[in-house]
Amino acid sequence: MKVKSWTTGIILALMLMACHKDKPDKGIDMGYGFFPLKLGQWIEYDVDSINIDGVNTDTTSWVVRETIDTSFLDNTGQQTFLIHRTWRHADSLEWPAYYKVWSATVNENQAEKVEDNIRYIKLVFPVEDGKTWNGNSLNNLGVQDYQYHVLPIETKNSGQSFFNTVIVLHQDQTTLISKDYEDEMYARSFGMVSSTKIHIKNLQSELYKYGTIVNCKLKDLKM
Repeated sequence: MKVKSWTTGIILALMLMACHKDKPDKGIDMGYGFFPLKLGQWIEYDVDSINIDGVNTDTTSWVVRETIDTSFLDNTGQQTFLIHRTWRHADSLEWPAYYKVWSATVNENQAEKVEDNIRYIKLVFPVEDGKTWNGNSLNNLGVQDYQYHVLPIETKNSGQSFFNTVIVLHQDQTTLISKDYEDEMYARSFGMVSSTKIHIKNLQSELYKYGTIVNCKLKDLKM
């Protein structure tokens, strides 16, 4: 009977350890502050899209605003925030009445965002330098490894200084004939403060190279 009781005790202990394995340690800074979500908050970005066609370039600029409008509990009990996303081509213009609806949610393990009906895992927790994950694991776009590059020093972006930032590298592939690069930068308490997308082909030829460069930088926000 003693042997049975001792064995049962070990099994129960192992079960408890398994149950708590995925729960975050309260003493660890998980990094939830890099993806703040609150009703009524909005953030604006200046966006510049450069189209490259040989020696010719054409730049289009606009301002994007993302506003957290409402929230609800999904079928798993998670709070989901609906984001109204709209844009205008000049500050002198009124914000249009139409908008796209995106959404975002945060749980203990990751931050997710649905953009144009495609769900991405934007961040995973805890935020640690060098950590990698598949940002496309919740969609059908194929494996895309994301990687953290933590910047503990002061980072300047659009004239603003951030003291706790992390770059999420989505893609960085350069050959003699092409360059494909994508990243997003997040600042604690602000969320995403910039992003870069570069896709250029035929780099070996000034006359025949083509592609796009899209830069997005924080303009204004209300938290």
